[in-house]
Amino acid sequence: FNTLNLLKLLTILTTLLVQQGLSQRFLEGTPLPVTIGGGDKLKYSPHEPITLTITNPTTLTQFLWKAKCLQGTTVVLEKSIPEKALFIGAFTLQPTTACTIDFSGSDAAGQTYAKQVQFSIVLPPQIKVSGLHPEPYLINQDHTLTLTDPTKDTITSPKIEVTCFNAGIKLTRGQATVLDSVSHTFVKDTLQDKDLCQITFSFTKDGQLVNSPPFKLQFAQPLCAPGQFEISGLCIDKPVSYTHLRAHETPEHLVCRLLLEKKK
Repeated sequence: FNTLNLLKLLTILTTLLVQQGLSQRFLEGTPLPVTIGGGDKLKYSPHEPITLTITNPTTLTQFLWKAKCLQGTTVVLEKSIPEKALFIGAFTLQPTTACTIDFSGSDAAGQTYAKQVQFSIVLPPQIKVSGLHPEPYLINQDHTLTLTDPTKDTITSPKIEVTCFNAGIKLTRGQATVLDSVSHTFVKDTLQDKDLCQITFSFTKDGQLVNSPPFKLQFAQPLCAPGQFEISGLCIDKPVSYTHLRAHETPEHLVCRLLLEKKK
């Protein structure tokens, strides 16, 4: 064969290989990226459960997760799981832990897929909320809760979620989702006696999504009617003298008063 004939022969052979699908079968072994749900976070808090799932493609028939987490140079978590999702429970990992998660899988045609995500465990910002107290919140007054630390100028995407219950039944009234705010007001007379509401603050700080614990508020009907005063569990229409108070003093109140007077 001369050079021209050799080139023609190579062209014909290449065409036949493509027609027979050999080149396609060769490409089936090439790793392709997949999308991992929950894998877009770079930082997690110790109290957050971590769930990673494959969201694309959905036709995989084989799955394998390999997780390795280091705290400094010490391996604190290493496991392989042939499941559709990888779950790491809350408080499993401590702050300063760094994790590398490798996923591999294949579909029925033998196509392989691969993905790697990395994240670290860090302490969440300190969360302080003004307006909280253990006593029942009276439904004839407004009550405002405000996220005071971290302050609004140090966070992004603040959100407030409010859920209310009464006798264990979730209520439609009182529910709220407040975006781009660090404060929420429970307006008087919109809730009822024995309502229990949960309010949760969430925001992003330094690239980390932070969710506060749910703060619980118990609402109650005022003991006394409007214009009355509550003293030692009694409702009175006007202020009374010290002598009157002493006349209604309970043994518990007496002990407290004597201890206070002794302290003075």
